[in-house]
Amino acid sequence: MTLLDRTAANLRLVSDYWPAIAELRDPAVHAPRPSSVIDLRQRAELDYRARQERADRNADAPGAHRDAARAEVLDLMAQLVAGADEMCDEIAAALGIMPPAPPTTAFADPAPQLDFAARHLHQLDHAALRHVAGAADRMASEVTRALFLDPSGQTLRVVCPWCRGGLTGAFSLRVRLLPGHLAAIVCESDIPCEPPARKVGTWWGGRPAWPFEQWRWLARELYRADGRERMTA
Repeated sequence: MTLLDRTAANLRLVSDYWPAIAELRDPAVHAPRPSSVIDLRQRAELDYRARQERADRNADAPGAHRDAARAEVLDLMAQLVAGADEMCDEIAAALGIMPPAPPTTAFADPAPQLDFAARHLHQLDHAALRHVAGAADRMASEVTRALFLDPSGQTLRVVCPWCRGGLTGAFSLRVRLLPGHLAAIVCESDIPCEPPARKVGTWWGGRPAWPFEQWRWLARELYRADGRERMTA
């Protein structure tokens, strides 16, 4: 994965999980810790609902928990908003363009700034990209830590349709946190797993992998394959 791809993935992670960070301001809300075995359909649905929640809110209303809120979460939100705004200013200065409008409050949804940064990454020279990449990595790391998003080792309860679980037919699809805090599903079969090129999101360590944004597509593929398997059984 290139530096540009990794940086874009980190910006998407921060944007996608902003609603969950905002909800954590409420002391009654607890961040769920992942179990060792998960269902891909369930994970995809949780991700889908997070995106739906984003569509239902405006920039200044990520949640209504200003009073009696967790101070550390407010600090994190302010840090992310300020970081996204500074990133836009740096990108705009490097490219000689106008930055987006600044956030309206210290806790405003930074999606416009993160989107601006993501859209202009490809125009940066290597030095500027490395600087932005470092900032995006730190932001993604803070979100990952706050939400316990490090999913490494989680095993999906479904057999890989391309290698059939290797020699033993085991559950070989696992969630891994790749460099750049990129959550991906990786097939760790005990035999080479070689899906058709059009079915592979990326490769990691010689193994096929599917980044976060492809999980809903992968869920459909896996359950479609599972349905065909049941019909022929």
